[in-house]
Amino acid sequence: RPHQGHLGLEQHPEIVQRGLALKKLGNDLMACIGGREIHPINVKVGGFYVVPTAKPLRAFRERLARAQDAALETVRWVASFAFPAFEQDYEFVALRHPEEYPMNEGRIVSSAGLDIDVDEVERHLLEEQVPHSNALQAHRPDGGASGQWRAMR
Repeated sequence: RPHQGHLGLEQHPEIVQRGLALKKLGNDLMACIGGREIHPINVKVGGFYVVPTAKPLRAFRERLARAQDAALETVRWVASFAFPAFEQDYEFVALRHPEEYPMNEGRIVSSAGLDIDVDEVERHLLEEQVPHSNALQAHRPDGGASGQWRAMR
């Protein structure tokens, strides 16, 4: 039967503990390979600054085997959730370049057909700070396809 109700330590202590154990294993593995749990410092383009040795990695074998079962059980549990039908009408925006990965130059394009030079952005896009987010929110002054954009900085 689909899961309904509040998700919390009091209602589902075993599920919360399983999730925390999976998170801890992921953090420990990241610290072993990446040098620290959050924002790893040992990984570089093409490999590692210091190659992880086999001995500390072997210590994860049994933990990873147990975690696989816990992860599959978690996926089965989450698959039982009743999710509401939800669709939001956004116009997706990206930088496009005809020959290379568009990182530093290109044209601003959108899923609704907008195709402008970068110098024209301020005429077509208004960004504003909203109380519920640190990310800038953007919209098309003319309403665009949906009147809303999600801008990422």
